[in-house]
Amino acid sequence: MWNRYQEDESSLSGNSAAGTAVIYGGRTDTCRLYAEWLAERRDVELFALTEAKLSTIKNFRAIIYILPVYDGKLEGLDSLIRNYPKLMKVTRSYANDMFGAEGEKRIGLLAVGLSPEKDAFRSGAMDLPTVLEEVPVYYAMGRYQPDEADTRTLLRMDILEKAMEKDPAAAPAWLKTLVEAAESTSLAQTKVDLTDPAFLDPILDLIDGR
Repeated sequence: MWNRYQEDESSLSGNSAAGTAVIYGGRTDTCRLYAEWLAERRDVELFALTEAKLSTIKNFRAIIYILPVYDGKLEGLDSLIRNYPKLMKVTRSYANDMFGAEGEKRIGLLAVGLSPEKDAFRSGAMDLPTVLEEVPVYYAMGRYQPDEADTRTLLRMDILEKAMEKDPAAAPAWLKTLVEAAESTSLAQTKVDLTDPAFLDPILDLIDGR
């Protein structure tokens, strides 16, 4: 894959990302795309959410979850909720044994959606349960690809688009984003790509311990 960051080797020297697991979810390839972009920047291992067993990921020094936002909710969050207490217990001990005082354990979450960031956080989609209150949450814009969507999603989009025509003010921010990008074309025929590797900058800082 072409490296959209266009970084030279010197910019990657001395990074502290060895031992980082990146776990991506999603029904389409958008979250995986962000995971692959991370792999271009840092030494990470990628795992699909459905294949990320606790026994495999528990001893990584840093763990990044990349999850999609569907219908105002983070899909796949239950996996992180279920694993988090055990991950922190095991990996903190492991990191200290391997890296000493500098081996702080880091777990982060990147949410991927179609709303502008401020609207995504305002809507409550990024609210995490108490057990995850120490997990930093970041946001990245996603993409809409009707050729990858299932029949249920396409039907829902058609209903929402017609409802927006009747009452534009009541439409959610992410739908307005899609309609504006689609201009005069139906959403059923329009691909909208709002992804950008720049959204990963705070995740890179987290991996590097900055």
